[in-house]
Amino acid sequence: MSDAGAEAAVCTCEKLDRRARALGSMLQSRGLAGERALLVFPPGVEFIEAFLGCLYAGVAAVPAYPPRSNHHFGRLKAIARDAEPRVALTTAAVAARLDSGLKGELRLDPADWIAVDEVPDGLAEEWRRPLLAAGSLAFLQYTSGSTSTPKGVAVSHGNLLHNEALIQRTFRQDESSVVVGWLPLYHDMGLIGNVLQPLFSGSRCILMSPLAFLQRPVRWLEAISRYRGTTSGGPNFAYDLCVRKVKPEQRELLDLSSWEVAFNGAEPVRAGTLERFARYFAPSGFRAGAFQPCYGLAEATLLVTGLRIAEEPRVLAVSAAALEEDRVAAPEEGTGRAVSLVSSGRNPGEQQQIVIVQPETGLECPPDRVGEIWVAGPSVAGGYWGRPDATAEVFGARLADTGAGPFLRTGDLGFLRDGELFVTGRLKDLLILRGRNHYPQDIEQTAERCHPALRPGCAAAFSLEEDGEERLVVVLEVDPRQGASFETLWSLAVRAVSEEHELVLDRLVLLGPNRLPKTTSGKVQRQACRNAWLAGELEVLWESPLGGGPAAEAEAEEALRPASGDLGSAIAAILRVAPGSLEPDRPLAEAGLDSLRAIEIKTLLDESFGCSVELAELWQKGSLRWLAGRIEEAGGVASVVPRLEPAGEVPEHPLSSGQSALWFFHRLSPESAAYNIAAAARIRGPFSAAALGRAFQALLDRHGALRSVFVEEHGRPRVLVRTGVAVSCVEEDAAGWDDARLRERLVAEAHRPFDLARGPLLRLSLFHRAGGETLLLLAVHHIAVDFRSLSVLAGELAVLYPACVAGAEDLPLPPPSWHYSDYVRWQQAELAGPAGERDWRYWQARLTPEIPDLQLPADRPRPRAQTFRGAAHAFALSPDLRAGLERIGRREEATLSMVLLSALQTLLLRHGAPEDLALGLPTAGRTVGAFADVVGYFVNPMVLRGDLSGDPSFPQLVGRTRRRLLEDLEHAQYPFALLTERLGLERDASRFSLFQVLFVFQKDRDGAEGLAELALRRSGSRLTLGGLTLEPVDLAQRTS
Repeated sequence: MSDAGAEAAVCTCEKLDRRARALGSMLQSRGLAGERALLVFPPGVEFIEAFLGCLYAGVAAVPAYPPRSNHHFGRLKAIARDAEPRVALTTAAVAARLDSGLKGELRLDPADWIAVDEVPDGLAEEWRRPLLAAGSLAFLQYTSGSTSTPKGVAVSHGNLLHNEALIQRTFRQDESSVVVGWLPLYHDMGLIGNVLQPLFSGSRCILMSPLAFLQRPVRWLEAISRYRGTTSGGPNFAYDLCVRKVKPEQRELLDLSSWEVAFNGAEPVRAGTLERFARYFAPSGFRAGAFQPCYGLAEATLLVTGLRIAEEPRVLAVSAAALEEDRVAAPEEGTGRAVSLVSSGRNPGEQQQIVIVQPETGLECPPDRVGEIWVAGPSVAGGYWGRPDATAEVFGARLADTGAGPFLRTGDLGFLRDGELFVTGRLKDLLILRGRNHYPQDIEQTAERCHPALRPGCAAAFSLEEDGEERLVVVLEVDPRQGASFETLWSLAVRAVSEEHELVLDRLVLLGPNRLPKTTSGKVQRQACRNAWLAGELEVLWESPLGGGPAAEAEAEEALRPASGDLGSAIAAILRVAPGSLEPDRPLAEAGLDSLRAIEIKTLLDESFGCSVELAELWQKGSLRWLAGRIEEAGGVASVVPRLEPAGEVPEHPLSSGQSALWFFHRLSPESAAYNIAAAARIRGPFSAAALGRAFQALLDRHGALRSVFVEEHGRPRVLVRTGVAVSCVEEDAAGWDDARLRERLVAEAHRPFDLARGPLLRLSLFHRAGGETLLLLAVHHIAVDFRSLSVLAGELAVLYPACVAGAEDLPLPPPSWHYSDYVRWQQAELAGPAGERDWRYWQARLTPEIPDLQLPADRPRPRAQTFRGAAHAFALSPDLRAGLERIGRREEATLSMVLLSALQTLLLRHGAPEDLALGLPTAGRTVGAFADVVGYFVNPMVLRGDLSGDPSFPQLVGRTRRRLLEDLEHAQYPFALLTERLGLERDASRFSLFQVLFVFQKDRDGAEGLAELALRRSGSRLTLGGLTLEPVDLAQRTS
């Protein structure tokens, strides 16, 4: 899935196998069997193809992630230095972004960088099966830990197969399972759990990028609802994020009843998180019994425990005081503090052994004692790549009394109770923040280096839990003689940690010289420092305030609403700082920017201010003044959009510019059906006509655009929004009709003109045939809806129809907050302001000089007035052709629609079109997030002035088209009807103004999968809406 939540690529096992064989053959031809290949990919199917291609070639894959910018190149360089790969696999687009200097630092020649999207499929025929054994190296998994000395876990083919079998057994996976995942593919849980496990068990897999989830967490749950996901999960913070970010009205549209396995791992599992998520999403069908906490680590390939026999995860209340003494005891009633621990499940493998060991003595702990978790079995990896000493220390542990082993020392603390593992903490100082491992020494060094007043080697970084979230604290010794202000040191440290580690430094504590707890040998005692600070025993010179937690989250949610025009307050709330503390030119990184908050700010700019910025720019340049300038460059939307408030449904309002154009055409030709939108479908299976009618009545009651009529007063049209309108639903007995008569009746009803002044603008017809078959015909005028509106209505119908079948009195959808009249009001304000004038000046310049008309060869003379009579030629792109087009797009950083648009221009040029060619593109017209789900006519045609001069190659044309299209889309909201009027074009009844060819690229909205197939009347396709299954029926198309 794309970052916008739509389907971006579909890959079958057959296609994946062919690509893997082609890439494997290419690697074999280079003599790389037994070598290592660095994988540098953004999220996408190319990474999966490359990883499997390495396995097919007997090459060890080294997954990494492309740096967001040159500034974040250090980790990739450290991995390459440690793994010493022979080649790097990537995409053409990523390879182009990495300059030659950076590539050279990875110790690879330019010829060793291979763009997998340029490797032809034909090489698959030359592939030969490699000689592999269970102990053969499959890949190196670099854990998300230290950037200075990364350790690569050497995972063998035998490790991988054994662990996949454990996962399959633990999570009960089979061919009927549907896995939905957003975790990074270069991370062990994302790769092994979300990609390789579906291949191992033969199940279906739906993937999205971490960015797509973090930008809009509801996308994860929408994907589970849409695709009927059975297995999905992530770190604990992901569930908390959904509770905080998914709004009640979004939750109402979710159906999570298919979710059977909601795994939770990669960081401590919190009982409060499970309880809050289960309670909040219970109305969406989520069951607490779906939760499956698990435990694992990269050194054991992935999964260690997770098997559950109880109906719900076990939560154990223990005494906090006893736990501090490594004892497990029930809390004494009325005294002391209790801690709730969540079971991470049982050991799922007979060949796998788990023991709890006293780390100082190496002896197995007695029952109810906390110790280090040791693991042995076929899933335990062979060690760390190229690090024999570390391998012997971590992977070669043996029990002191019996010599049993070798065991993997996990570094985690826990205990076993009734065969279930409870994890209590870390033996070492490793920090786990937002599901990622961070070594404290890396953070300490970053903070120390930010100013000479901070004493080197005198820092302690640790975390503490507050409001269910881990917070980062750094304690530093400062030399007061340097004269630096404490506030300056705070600002510099926050920025350094943010830029280097993408973490928020929640609190800085400054001590005088020689005040940090250390051992006699000078080693920092981080846990002793933490305990002393919490007990108030440190001699503190100064400490910063701690962030605001959930209260600040609530403030951020409020500030994100378009009603708030204060950019500074909105960003301050996201960063959890005082609103007045952000100076205009102060980099946001200094205020505590981490990856999640950067994405929240990007989303704020996109949805509330109509301004798009790259994350890399936000990190490097982001300040309030810079952001305000970007918003102004985007059209000054911030001056209008943030102050827009919903006015509720109004009884009358003006027409939008687009509606005015349709109304004018209807007034000239009221008998025309050119703007009728009609679809016929055969209802499969049992259904209730009464429930369907009630569901459509609910849609009418919710959306004023469907109840509107258009009247003329003093020569000017107005919209009247009527109340109490009954849905127009006609049922006809067609039992005695033959197919020809039924078809004639369907076509006649589909093309019956609408009376815009009297309504209704939506008609529903049911034709009941012999044998219980029923055909549904829906007809609606375009002036009331567009394709996005139909998607919204389909999604709501999927919720309303089953509720009506069940006889529910209160239907499960909240009333809409925004209405079409709000959009009209916004559009008028936009056009009257500087943004409207700026858009007009842009198009005036773009369309000067005048574009020549397109004179295509025709088989008959053009009529003097458009009749809209036409025909359709339907065809489908083969999977191979589509894959080839997508590869071209990836090379040119273009979307599939841009590639197809370029192909259309090439075709028209061959048929006599001029090099200065104009095409029309319908744009969604919903540039403000508040209008995303409003029903009405928003679509706005836009002119793309192509440039085919100079005989460009096809990739060059794709690049030109991409650049021009992105420039034009910045001004796409300017109404086309107003544009033609202000340009003073002569009206020609025989042709459309400005362009004569329209390129349409439509996608289903999330939750309305199959709507496009229904609109295209694709044979054999089906649309399922809440138990109502529709199969399209082709109507004779009379209009083009």
